[in-house]
Amino acid sequence: MVSIKSIEGIGPAYQEKLLSIGIRTTDQLLEAGATSTGRMRIADEAHLSETQVKEWVHRADLLRIHGISHEVADLLARVGACTVPKLAYRQAVSLHDDLVSYNAAHHVTKHVPTVGEVEAILKAAKRLPKMIHH
Repeated sequence: MVSIKSIEGIGPAYQEKLLSIGIRTTDQLLEAGATSTGRMRIADEAHLSETQVKEWVHRADLLRIHGISHEVADLLARVGACTVPKLAYRQAVSLHDDLVSYNAAHHVTKHVPTVGEVEAILKAAKRLPKMIHH
């Protein structure tokens, strides 16, 4: 089980708020926030913004893909591949180009996945079920 603190943007203060409502792992966050109603409940009970909760749920969704680090999940989300289904329909070379360009400008991670790694990520994303419903 992956701790919620592995999600970009969840520091000690936010982690404590999520822990106070029983959310300790990325799986628990994804399950509780899979629907719009669930995300609103998390935001209300933990005194967070719905926008922030939605971003974290999206990162938790990406972290379901084996081998994706929290930095790569953050980078993927920043280039528009913010959920597993959105990621699954991207083209490897185009996505890789977007990742390289964004990372060059914003320095999100030290290691941008290679085209081959992006292809493996896309293949894995296509095998995963949709978890988030808007």
